[in-house]
Amino acid sequence: MTNPSRRRLAVGALALAAAVTAGMALGAPAHAATTSGIATAYKLTLINASTVPGADVFGINNSGEIFGTGEQAGVQTGFVLPARASAATFLGAPSDEATQFGSFPEMMNNNGDVVGSFTANSVDNPTQAIEWPGGTTPTDLQPAIDKAVGFTGSDTVANGINDHGLIVVALTDGSIGDGFTVQGSTVTKLPGLPGGGGSFGSTNSNPIAVNNNNLIVGSAVNSADNEVAAKWQNGKITSLGGLPGSSTTQALAVNNNGLAVGFSISATDFNEHAVEFVNGKVTDLNVPGETNNDAEAKAVNDSGVIVGGDGNGDAFAFASGHSVNLNTLIPAGSGVTLTIANGINSNGVIVGDATINSSGQNVGFELTPVS
Repeated sequence: MTNPSRRRLAVGALALAAAVTAGMALGAPAHAATTSGIATAYKLTLINASTVPGADVFGINNSGEIFGTGEQAGVQTGFVLPARASAATFLGAPSDEATQFGSFPEMMNNNGDVVGSFTANSVDNPTQAIEWPGGTTPTDLQPAIDKAVGFTGSDTVANGINDHGLIVVALTDGSIGDGFTVQGSTVTKLPGLPGGGGSFGSTNSNPIAVNNNNLIVGSAVNSADNEVAAKWQNGKITSLGGLPGSSTTQALAVNNNGLAVGFSISATDFNEHAVEFVNGKVTDLNVPGETNNDAEAKAVNDSGVIVGGDGNGDAFAFASGHSVNLNTLIPAGSGVTLTIANGINSNGVIVGDATINSSGQNVGFELTPVS
């Protein structure tokens, strides 16, 4: 699973009725064995672009439920597509906050609970954190957060949720940036790095993902006013660092073994490089094209297989020190280019976004290992 939308910290501040296309589940090509943990071939299934215009697929849980956004009545709205289902459920806003601005899911746990944000139909149209328990009736998290913070009107987003229902939330309001956890009705503020706080007591912390051991990862501003990857556990924050000289690094996902992945902006070429964080070290995955364009590691499963997008605009998988272009593991003549892999579950099923070569349309994809 992964968190699709990344909100960066500014220096010193927190600056479907959908369906799987009938007949689009394609066979797999024959390939020699590639990398341990990565299948040698995959069955490709596309999300129907005509049913979900502009569809983006963000992640998949261990039950095979897929989530993302699709266009509903001209509005980009979150959806959940159950495993092997042809119809998805769109994620609405609270009844007292009915909005024409849609919804945006960030993460789904293995119980089918989804968290994210929606844009409230009120003054300034603030973004508000929300949970869809079981992917159904929405629960507005904003009242509990406002009570804990002591003021209202802030933009908030629920970035992650684990299988125990622990939610991580990022709050921004102008120059203020804080991270929180929400467990039921209990809201707890996360600490920032020493010397990295902002105005009005802001911690300048940005929690993004949480695993089932309540290990939280994301980023925070340090005393040098740089955004660095960080982790929180048992109420304490630790910097995960970044590539040498990097001014911006984020941990975007973490598996249940504590392996975190993300990106770090290189001080040499100023592009995002896909990285992993292991034993206090930041390791560049050296995926193709990252010295020319941005690359990110977006998700990692408990087997340690990492997926993301490389600098050449291709989806990749990484394991055992080697990356594989996923376009080389799908059927020849599929007519699509897999542009980014956003999620991978414990069964090795990978989801993300693709482009139809003939039309340039964006569609979602699901890759199921077949060998």
